[in-house]
Amino acid sequence: MKSYFLYIAKCLDSSLYVGISSDPQKRIISHNSGRGASWIKQHGAAEIVFTENFVDYLTAHRRELQIKGWSRNKKLALISGKIEELRVLSKRRINEHEQVFKPRNIKTFEGHGGGLNRP
Repeated sequence: MKSYFLYIAKCLDSSLYVGISSDPQKRIISHNSGRGASWIKQHGAAEIVFTENFVDYLTAHRRELQIKGWSRNKKLALISGKIEELRVLSKRRINEHEQVFKPRNIKTFEGHGGGLNRP
């Protein structure tokens, strides 16, 4: 059965690239030779600093999308294995999200079926 790897690569300018591949080492060689993601072309040669193994492509792809949405600090905590810091950063993000989307001053818009709310 084929395995897929999520990998995080660090570029020469210290930026981080997140990708998936069945052979991350081969993929990084490809990136560094100019084939593949334009991100690495723009930010300089990369080296793999983190991998996770998955048994199917879909699960690896979902994890890739999840991590691509993370802050740089959260990615660095994952790379360094700082699980407690990762938890703190996750909670902070949840709290920020709750503050941004907290409903306020919602009024009922009369005359349109009675159930329509407008901010």
